[in-house]
Amino acid sequence: MYLEQCGGGGGASVDIEFHKDGTATVYAAQQDNGQAHRTTLTQIFSGRLGYDAELINIVQGDSLRTPPGTTGGARMSAVLGSTLMQAAGMIAEQALPFAAEHLQAEIGDIQFAEGIFTAAGTNQSVTIEDLVRLIATDDPAQHPLNRVHQYTTDGATYPYGCHIVEIEVDQQTYRPEIVIILWLMILARSSTL
Repeated sequence: MYLEQCGGGGGASVDIEFHKDGTATVYAAQQDNGQAHRTTLTQIFSGRLGYDAELINIVQGDSLRTPPGTTGGARMSAVLGSTLMQAAGMIAEQALPFAAEHLQAEIGDIQFAEGIFTAAGTNQSVTIEDLVRLIATDDPAQHPLNRVHQYTTDGATYPYGCHIVEIEVDQQTYRPEIVIILWLMILARSSTL
């Protein structure tokens, strides 16, 4: 069994910029050192917004462009992941008036799920990627859905799990042999995000 403290050490920030071709660039405050931050952040952003993962670009380590932040220990998913999850939710809310205008509906009649805005009671819809393209400006820095978001954690998180190994020992040679290794870790999505 193990219990690990992670996610401490303050906050993180992201700067999200959308482009005319529908791509999204996420400038992340933490630097990847082989821990697959880009993959994880892409999955978080894509999962929350239903955004095509092929259209997401994660930028790290560019001190002239990325927001300030630190990398250390096991805080990326808990802190930077939470920051990006919150920012993506805010972008979905921010996009509602644009979706309503495009679909010629009242904001209250617009529903958003799995990357698609729909007008209630109609068959009218628009994907978030298409909406990004429709409302794009010539200057990516001025896209109306761009978002800078900071998040400060109010404490650590404590993931836990268990490792189990079955070993057989040869009675003649006393040589051990691993028969099976099992890892168990509890994974869940936070309902507060």
